Amino acid sequence: MKHNITHRNEWVVLLLLVVTLGLYSVYWLYETIRELHEIYEDVPHPGTVFLIFIPLFGYFYLFYLFWKISDGIEDLVGFDKVGMFLILLFGNFIGIIVAQVQLNKFGIDPKKEKLFPKNKFFLALGIVQIFFATYYAYLQIYFLVMVPLTIMFSFFIFVYLIYMIAGIVMGVNLLKRKIWSLKGQLYLGIFGVVYLFIHNLILRYSFHFIPHHFNMLLYSIFLIIFFGIYLIKKK
Repeated sequence: MKHNITHRNEWVVLLLLVVTLGLYSVYWLYETIRELHEIYEDVPHPGTVFLIFIPLFGYFYLFYLFWKISDGIEDLVGFDKVGMFLILLFGNFIGIIVAQVQLNKFGIDPKKEKLFPKNKFFLALGIVQIFFATYYAYLQIYFLVMVPLTIMFSFFIFVYLIYMIAGIVMGVNLLKRKIWSLKGQLYLGIFGVVYLFIHNLILRYSFHFIPHHFNMLLYSIFLIIFFGIYLIKKK
């Protein structure tokens, strides 16, 4: 059996859950499903995790993902899957921590992972990225929940929310010095520019009238240029 589960410090996981007001749980769910998918073919593709945001259907799909995680944990470390499922279902943050403790019993020692060299700028960038992505993500959630919107506006805000969640994911992995996060930042920048181009083309808005879109454009261009040059130099 291929050894794919990453060891994550449960106290760091708890801290990130609290600091991001729970948004880190989406990243945790994505990564856990991704790693289990590489071991078990019957575990859904990690890209389907974002289906949990679909009204009503998302709840049932989340329950299904919890069950697949519980099933994987039972097979890997022997923890009863029914008990694990109930803990995930009703335990909130505690459920994630309990699941992580069990997964760590099978996890790869983080000291053996291939990481990029320590870089103070990357550390600062990761912290700033997590902070602002969390802030803007909650703004989008507020608009989706509290403000009456057309289907078109709701779609673009939903995609913008995904961009911000991805920003949190990239920021967290930048702090962890994960090599793949460097390319991830580049792809995040490309996604941001493409999203804004399509958004403003369809709705015929100007960046000057939407300050946070203009900021997003500048940041996305920065990610493309900085990480593009960095990755080219590293080759």
